[in-house]
Amino acid sequence: MSPVLSAPTITADASPWIPRSLKSLFEPRAVTNQCGGTGLYITNGGSNTQTFKVFEGKWSINADPFGNPTTLAPKTSGAVTLPPGFIGHIQRGNLLPATWVEFNMVDGAADGDVSLEMGCDGAATIQASAGSGGVLGFSKDINVGAPSDAYFNPKDVPTNFPGIATTATNVLDRTGDTLPAINANTLAYEQSVVTQSEVYLTGGSGTNQTIASDNCLLITFYEGY
Repeated sequence: MSPVLSAPTITADASPWIPRSLKSLFEPRAVTNQCGGTGLYITNGGSNTQTFKVFEGKWSINADPFGNPTTLAPKTSGAVTLPPGFIGHIQRGNLLPATWVEFNMVDGAADGDVSLEMGCDGAATIQASAGSGGVLGFSKDINVGAPSDAYFNPKDVPTNFPGIATTATNVLDRTGDTLPAINANTLAYEQSVVTQSEVYLTGGSGTNQTIASDNCLLITFYEGY
């Protein structure tokens, strides 16, 4: 007589066997970009400690702050995590005029640029961690040696700057054509030292965008005012 073979007992905690090729689909993937996922990787390229602030919304005029400020010592960097689809800008502090680095965190194609339409308080650049567009913006200090009539006058505060106007006298004035008034002298000067293809100076077109396929934008702020 042949021996009777008993069926194996299946315990409640038995785990089903899954081929390695399929298992990898369900395992969390390590984040490999400098932003820690979707967001910004900020570097302070200046010689002094600087604080940076993110604002949400297009043309927010600093009305919609997002998250906590990021303070960085000279030549150090830090990551700012943002939700997919976030639109806004980052700048030094929370006063205007100021250099804006604008971004739109489109999932898989986050884009950004540097804009001087709301003023210039120092140089800034942006590039993709992985993607296209190269380095945009500028690293040269264009605030030094500008014509006197190109600077913002703290005594002539625009009506849309309530409580957020800088008292600095070495910040370049606004050039954005969507504002009630622009400083034509500032625009003429900036057009002589930087190009519209690399930096938004005026209007809504003609400026290149850097595009990050991994949703990580690398931003460097240089000496600020």
